[in-house]
Amino acid sequence: MSSQEEERTVLQFVARDDGTAIDAVTGLTWCRYLVGQEWNKRRALGEAIEITLNDVMKEIDSVNAALLGSFYDWRLPTQDELNVITGKGKVIVGSDNSLRATNAVILYSAPKDRFWTQGTAAQDFSIESTASYYGGKVARAEFTLKYARLVRG
Repeated sequence: MSSQEEERTVLQFVARDDGTAIDAVTGLTWCRYLVGQEWNKRRALGEAIEITLNDVMKEIDSVNAALLGSFYDWRLPTQDELNVITGKGKVIVGSDNSLRATNAVILYSAPKDRFWTQGTAAQDFSIESTASYYGGKVARAEFTLKYARLVRG
């Protein structure tokens, strides 16, 4: 495969009107909007917000209780899953290999690339953001603020 083909055939999404998008390559279902936004008639409203891990977990519980897309198993993505959709220059192509859109059209983006992620173990969450105190670095998940994007599958 040529480098031009590699650039154009990275992701193929099926965007749904309920605020979800299915990645036909991985089988994952993504929430099209970020925590802090709301989905209304085919678009995200409001601003994405940076929140603590505690608040993210409450939001996941709330989204699961509301059955977003008729699913109850929403979670944080792993870093590898997140990298697939946040990679620079990624595009979405149709089955005929024609350009459809960039990622940002299907999945709303955040002002900064600071996202909560889930490790390989179910409760192993990323707390890589650090606060500096007296020259040392202390990772404190309860005070760290990041954006959150939800996925299932």
